[in-house]
Amino acid sequence: MTKPILMAVHEHPRELATIQQELLGRYAADYEVIAGASATAALERLEALRGTADARVVALLAAHDMTGMNGIEYLQRALQRVCLALR
Repeated sequence: MTKPILMAVHEHPRELATIQQELLGRYAADYEVIAGASATAALERLEALRGTADARVVALLAAHDMTGMNGIEYLQRALQRVCLALR
């Protein structure tokens, strides 16, 4: 069984690296941390995870202001993918 997944999305590399470091520092023992550089890439990753039987996304974090899709829109789309994966 794989670890539950924490996924963070931020399009600014420095901020994303900081978030990823913090999450790994606190939760790496119990969770897999995935960091995405864009909302589109993160949605694609979630779609790929849907095909993985034991993948379980338990938390989504997103920057509010992102190019092309804001954080709220990303979370709405991401939750559709995550909720469908749990059925």
